[in-house]
Amino acid sequence: DAVDATVTPEAPSTPSLSLPGEPIAFDERGVPIIVRSVELGQSRHYVLNEDGEWHTFGDRTVDSLMKSGEDSAREWLGALSHRDVRGLVHELGQRLLKSSQLYQKQQGVLELMRDMADYAFFGLTSHCSERELDNAYRKMAKKMHPDKNGGTDMAKKRFQHMKERYESLKARRGAGPPPAEEEEDSEEPKAENDTGRIEFDPFDRKSLDRTVWNMLGQLRMLKQGLQEISQQIGQRATT
Repeated sequence: DAVDATVTPEAPSTPSLSLPGEPIAFDERGVPIIVRSVELGQSRHYVLNEDGEWHTFGDRTVDSLMKSGEDSAREWLGALSHRDVRGLVHELGQRLLKSSQLYQKQQGVLELMRDMADYAFFGLTSHCSERELDNAYRKMAKKMHPDKNGGTDMAKKRFQHMKERYESLKARRGAGPPPAEEEEDSEEPKAENDTGRIEFDPFDRKSLDRTVWNMLGQLRMLKQGLQEISQQIGQRATT
């Protein structure tokens, strides 16, 4: 379970020119010390340490951290330089962004499948009008009312399930999700708040360390959520 940050074989003499990508952070002389490179949709962050050695943080680093035990991960993190941790935070941020986008996309797929199943239940399509949906519900409610079906617990459950499908469709038709706002990748120190956004001080090692653990926690939650959504999508696709 050892965590591994890949070290490039040779440190280029002119990193800002030799390494393709976008400079993320600079030293006091204006020399890039963290560079982000994106190839084939995969991000990687190169960190120039004060001894002139370049370290690379990419998917392998993040995957290894996710699989490692807390003790070995903390030991590995503690051995990193301040600049390395800054680069790692940026790499984790990119992974969080990609995972969040994938999660939202998969949620959209699941919601679409739910909508299709709910509309089909009432004999409708997503192009129906509000009036058509309301009329279909009224007809179904009269047909499935517990009093007309023996008043059994099963009849009550079926009626409630039908009602919940209707209410869910009405709610989803009434309001869509708010437009997403793009976040700029900034290293300016920010105060922590309760908006859900992870903010950190790039010049404070303790702040960086806390940010690493916060990001890892969010990544693990997203991974679990994606697995659960994938299972639900698979189940709905086979029914």
